[in-house]
Amino acid sequence: MDRENQIVAHDGIHKIVLPGRDDHAIAYHVARLANEGFIDATMQRVGGTEPDEVFLLYSIHATEWPGHDLLEHLRDKAVMERAKGC
Repeated sequence: MDRENQIVAHDGIHKIVLPGRDDHAIAYHVARLANEGFIDATMQRVGGTEPDEVFLLYSIHATEWPGHDLLEHLRDKAVMERAKGC
């Protein structure tokens, strides 16, 4: 298999910090991106130790074509400024 088709496991993703976003917000957005076809992700809902506590475990595998198209579109500064204003 050639190198560009290899998938590399990344165990440091839990170290990513997004200012102003907690784990629940990040999981919500991952689920939305996956449901809309922007990313390929595996998701599993699991119960916590408290009643009605549910967590979303996810693994992001790849960016799909619509995700690449969105990122390309957002590189346009005017588009990004309009998106932030919403």
